[in-house]
Amino acid sequence: MRIFFLCAAFLLMVTTSGFSAEKGPHYAIAILPTPVFNTPDIAGVFGGLDGNALPTDKCGQLRAVEFIALPATPFRIEETIRKGTSVIYRITTDEYPYPTTSGYFIDSRFVTATAEKPPERPRILPPRSAIISDLLAAQGSAYVWGGNLRDGIPELPIFFPRPVMRRPTRKQTTSAS
Repeated sequence: MRIFFLCAAFLLMVTTSGFSAEKGPHYAIAILPTPVFNTPDIAGVFGGLDGNALPTDKCGQLRAVEFIALPATPFRIEETIRKGTSVIYRITTDEYPYPTTSGYFIDSRFVTATAEKPPERPRILPPRSAIISDLLAAQGSAYVWGGNLRDGIPELPIFFPRPVMRRPTRKQTTSAS
C-alpha cells in the first residue's frame, strides 16, 4: 500500500509540474508598424541618454533595425526583459525566419501581448501597377536599413522623445573661456 501511495504521489507531481509553465503571455501581435531590432537596448538605438547619437555603421545605416513588422504580424515571446519602465520582448516570428545569435527584440508598446496564439497576418500582393507606382513615388526618399515603410513610424518620436536641449546660460559660456 505504501509503494502504491508513493507511486501515486510521484505521478501526481510529474503530471502537475507541466501546469507550472512560465507566467505571462507567450505571444504578441503588432498593433502598429513595429520595428524589430537585433539588440535589447532599443532606447540606445534612438539616441541613448543624450538623445543625440544614432549608432550607424560606416555606410550611415542603422543596422540595429532588422525590419519593420506590419500591423497584425504575430510574434512568439521567448523572453521578457524589463529595463526601468520599459518592457522589451525577445521574439521570433515566421515573417522573419533568419537565424540570429543575439535574438530579435521589440518594444512592448507596439504590440498586444496574449496567451493565445494569434493567426498569421494575411499577405496580399498588390497589383503590379500599384507596386510600380509606389516605387516611383519613393524616388528621392531617404533609405533606412530595414525600414520598409517610406513614411516611417509616427509613434517613434512619441515613444522615444529626444530630450530638450537647454541653451547654455551666459554664466556657463563665460566660465568655460
